[in-house]
Amino acid sequence: MKNEVAVIPWEETWLTVKEASELIGFSNNYITNVLAAHADFPVASRLGNGPRRWKAGELNRWMEKNREKRVGRPRGV
Repeated sequence: MKNEVAVIPWEETWLTVKEASELIGFSNNYITNVLAAHADFPVASRLGNGPRRWKAGELNRWMEKNREKRVGRPRGV
């Protein structure tokens, strides 16, 4: 019997804020304090008591959608 390891598709991988910042090119603080306040930014999940995480595929789709936009603080924040 072989030991088989399940391969999780990259799009389904959960990323920490550090990994998300490396992927999308914004600082950890900018992601948690500014981008997370935008309605169209993917919602983070906490797995147990762990840190917030985002699905890589959701971040990638957000980047594609917002490639040409300049993303700053939402109005009223």
